[in-house]
Amino acid sequence: MSNLIGSLYLGAYRCVTWLFSLMAKRHLIKRVMRGKEDPVRWCEKLGKPTIIRPQGPLVWLHAVGLGETLALRGVIDAISRVRPDVNFLVTSSTVASARTFAKNLPDRTVHQFLPLDVSRYINAFLDHWAPDLVLWSEQDIWPNFIDMTARRKVPQVLINARMNKASFDKKRKSMPVFRLIYDHFDLLSAQDVATANNIQAFGIKRLVRVDGSLKPFAPPLDVNQQELALFKSLTKDRSIHLIASSHAKTETVAIDAFRDVLATHPRDLLIIAPRDITRLETILPTLHGLDVGVRSFDQTPNVRTQVYIADTFGEMGLWYSLANSAVIGGTFSDVEGHNPWEAVQLGCAVIHGPRTLNFENDYALLDQAGAALPIQNAQDLSALWRSETWRDTLGAAQTLRVGQAAKMDVLITTLVTMIPVKHATNAKDAK
Repeated sequence: MSNLIGSLYLGAYRCVTWLFSLMAKRHLIKRVMRGKEDPVRWCEKLGKPTIIRPQGPLVWLHAVGLGETLALRGVIDAISRVRPDVNFLVTSSTVASARTFAKNLPDRTVHQFLPLDVSRYINAFLDHWAPDLVLWSEQDIWPNFIDMTARRKVPQVLINARMNKASFDKKRKSMPVFRLIYDHFDLLSAQDVATANNIQAFGIKRLVRVDGSLKPFAPPLDVNQQELALFKSLTKDRSIHLIASSHAKTETVAIDAFRDVLATHPRDLLIIAPRDITRLETILPTLHGLDVGVRSFDQTPNVRTQVYIADTFGEMGLWYSLANSAVIGGTFSDVEGHNPWEAVQLGCAVIHGPRTLNFENDYALLDQAGAALPIQNAQDLSALWRSETWRDTLGAAQTLRVGQAAKMDVLITTLVTMIPVKHATNAKDAK
């Protein structure tokens, strides 16, 4: 009975998505005009590929946003070491994820935007790419896509799953359809026990395993070594503080703290790397009275520069490598934080505010191990920067990262067994 109800729910959902498809092209064009979609590749969201499918086994991995997409690189690298014949397709939904992933692209990997969850777009996508294994990451799973992929007998795995109580309560209202969808997965792997219990509560047949987060498992962000050498020479013997993937409230706290620090440490440098690189005009007024340099203006720091705005795509690895410590953006607002492991992987100390729900378990692990420094306000941050106590976290952070990454080995071994050894494809080339 529950499967019948779930099928009825899914049928109703398909009708809604079909109706939406009647205006999908117009909707996407409007988003292109507002800078919300890629002006060249937006048609990928209508199931029109822009790249030829590589021959041989293909693993398709999906994540929605920037941090989730970058975390997939660890899985790709690990599978590649065992199966060098496998190619990878990564899909995501946001322009930022596509642009940044392009600068951190693993070998034998291509990127496309995920088509809208509409049957005809899905069929076109699956006909072209003909994946041998599908890995859905974290929370971004689409009912129609998963159901239609299952009908083609393609194995699907949910990895790095995360579902807090609020997300569970929301999904529980449509429990029959989510039970049906979760039962389509051949394997379900959660970041933590709470997530595993929440997914299991849908009454699914399979046991949800707990393998931890992919974030510590990912390789470091790409760093342009020539640029790093240049910036190190320009900032030699200066303490460098970074606000990473910053939002307005994090910037307010950090700028207030930095103004206080300058009274006793006038040579210190603050780098602001905004999550949204178009926010320059809103950031500049908060820096009145300070000497400011701007990356997008092709400026570099000089001896007078006190604040440097790093408003460019795909260079976060450079700033983490240059800075001594990073205040992770979004941890003072309802954004609820960004990925702290990117800083850890490049030897940059992690500092964060009290709001970390998006990475609750990650920050809890780091804090408990003395591998990160939680703060409440500008006064805390000023004191921390003055004392340089962030140095004490670096060793613990690296030890924790190595231990967490090692936990993923068992999952990778399982995934490799699900990929066919030989494959012949008749997939059509992109037009």
